[in-house]
Amino acid sequence: MTYELMTMNQLDAVSGGTNGEYRELRDMLPEIRYENFWGTTKYRKPNFGEVQDWLRRRVNVVAKIDVGDWWNPLDSAGEKNFYKDIFSGEVLTHSEVVARVKTFIDNFGPNW
Repeated sequence: MTYELMTMNQLDAVSGGTNGEYRELRDMLPEIRYENFWGTTKYRKPNFGEVQDWLRRRVNVVAKIDVGDWWNPLDSAGEKNFYKDIFSGEVLTHSEVVARVKTFIDNFGPNW
């Protein structure tokens, strides 16, 4: 029997994580401030469209995030998430996108 270790890029290629990947990115980003009907300031986590927009504007990544079925927030049965560098067109793994986000936040802070 032969044992092989897979790199993170190889694992990303076989894992079809959708909602879990979205939640990982969402939790790295700043919460969104808003006021409710009574004028009270509240905060919420960004939705998947807002995460896609943040990635595009801040780390030059076009993302297609599929969070699975809308009626089941724990579902990860959607299509595999897709990430691509805006300038080079290179397809990126989820791990590469997470690394870009961490580098950006370390250098500029999440609200920049």
